[in-house]
Amino acid sequence: LLGVAGATAALTKAVVGLGVLTLANGISSGTGVGPATIAMATTTAVGAYTFSLVGEVCDLSGLGAASTFQNLWVASMGVSSLWLLQSAIVSLCFSLCTVYLLCLGELLPPLFTLARAPIPLRFRRPCVLVGAAAVLPLCLQSSLSGLSFASLLGASAVAFTCLFLVGRWLDGSYARGGRFFDQMPPALQANVEGSPTVWQVSRETSILVANLGTALCAHYIAPSFYRTLAAASVSRFRIVTFSAFSIVLLISLLHALPGFFTFGKACQPLLLNNYHPTDDQPATAARAATAASLIC
Repeated sequence: LLGVAGATAALTKAVVGLGVLTLANGISSGTGVGPATIAMATTTAVGAYTFSLVGEVCDLSGLGAASTFQNLWVASMGVSSLWLLQSAIVSLCFSLCTVYLLCLGELLPPLFTLARAPIPLRFRRPCVLVGAAAVLPLCLQSSLSGLSFASLLGASAVAFTCLFLVGRWLDGSYARGGRFFDQMPPALQANVEGSPTVWQVSRETSILVANLGTALCAHYIAPSFYRTLAAASVSRFRIVTFSAFSIVLLISLLHALPGFFTFGKACQPLLLNNYHPTDDQPATAARAATAASLIC
């Protein structure tokens, strides 16, 4: 069982995913920093509230250790509609796995290039297949307890990436006149002048909202966190939930805003693609850490 602090740390890691690396692109597509910040704060607050409601349902159901998302559905909605829940979870997990594999296809080529791997492995499609081959055996495991170290790895990757993004924004390496600016293709060069205005809202704001939805998809694990919380109660679960989601909001802002301020309109769907694929060593470390946390 986990105390409040331990459960908060674990939930933070569980909620924070690859989605935070897409937020800068969501802003650059046509949303000002003001509305984007409000959207992130609002979406995170709604996510925290609805996540905490699942814990309240666990308490009201009286299922105790048998509190699973499936059992809660049966207790509240009946077994006849259980297929809706199962279909939704399978669709969500399949979609997330697909997105993660595509992202591995973006992260691995620069790493394989530096490692002087065979030339075919330096391209996106073969890397997607490599990622699938690495992940499939893990998906077939009956227990994932052996991958408990992945939580620490993932948290370390997120923390390092935050520091890297803030550092590159402050040192101006990718700004016009910076040491990496002329080394990047024109499409990846910083374009702050063409960025949305501070309070701009457009149809492309829906891209940011969609990215936020992906970044906060974790409600199906709420029952397992409620079960593992020491002296579980609705109030303690709310403390864990709102603390974790507040940290998630901070992490999201530390990914989205420095990335946007660095590259402006040129932000890519996967932010790490904006950084030099081979010569920027901290960027290489961020890619390696992120890829490792995805695979594990």
